[in-house]
Amino acid sequence: MAKCPGQDQRFWKPKDIFEISCPDCSTAIEFWKDDPQVKCPGCQKMITNPKLDISCAKWCKYAKECLGISSVNADSVLCNTLVVDMKSICQNDRQRIDHASETLKYAEMIQPQEGGNPLIVKAAAILYDVDASANPDDPNSPILARQVLVKHGVDADLIDNISQIINACRNAIEVDSVEFKIVADAHLLAIYYERFAGKSRKEIEEAIDKTFKTQQGKQLARQLLITTYT
Repeated sequence: MAKCPGQDQRFWKPKDIFEISCPDCSTAIEFWKDDPQVKCPGCQKMITNPKLDISCAKWCKYAKECLGISSVNADSVLCNTLVVDMKSICQNDRQRIDHASETLKYAEMIQPQEGGNPLIVKAAAILYDVDASANPDDPNSPILARQVLVKHGVDADLIDNISQIINACRNAIEVDSVEFKIVADAHLLAIYYERFAGKSRKEIEEAIDKTFKTQQGKQLARQLLITTYT
């Protein structure tokens, strides 16, 4: 069976087989560089290879045979890898990790209904908080988010779009794109519970209509917030 030369083990080096600590239970996990995911022997969760290079999966005809993935689900594998990177950067900051996880959850609920590029939406949600602060006047900001995306071979135009969305959401700047609106709404859903405890139904309704940008975001907000607080 034909295989990409980059995955031919005859050309591998010692560093192409490595160990990491499971991000959930800290058990040692051995990876070969072409393993997309490995089951943790401790907690039994599937852990994404943090060093997996899937940039070729977008165009290489051998991607499925060599990496076990196709261009159709390459974005999903990439997003799993971004989650691992996000947790590594945030380390023990549970607030940032939990916020990113919640933002991603809601983004994944909104995007299928609203459209847009799912990779842009998910990547912006995952990397939203990896930079402690983003400078709206710096075109290269957020820096850490860009570095993570460059490392995984994401297209430069996509990186610009993702970075712009993160900057805009963090600094209350409006961007005319459906991806920005989705991530902005997902971020609001991730923090709205703490904001609206004790508020009346009318106050919540008014805030939803005023602040949410997508119809699906508004619908989710009404289902989750009004049911919870009224």
